[in-house]
Amino acid sequence: MQGYSICQGAISQIKKKHYPKAVEAYGGEILLVGISYDKGEPAGSRTHTCRIERYEFPNPISENDGVDQ
Repeated sequence: MQGYSICQGAISQIKKKHYPKAVEAYGGEILLVGISYDKGEPAGSRTHTCRIERYEFPNPISENDGVDQ
């Protein structure tokens, strides 16, 4: 389960450093991916653990939201 923990840590870091903001203008949702490789194996036969998480951008608040006209 160590690989999963490392992958989750990578996704947490992506969120903490606000990396999704770089593509926020595209809107909708993106996938955050954390990958951990087993360094103990020889190159070409390394196994990996992967965690994929869907990330939706919050709806932007327009100037008129919540204001009666």
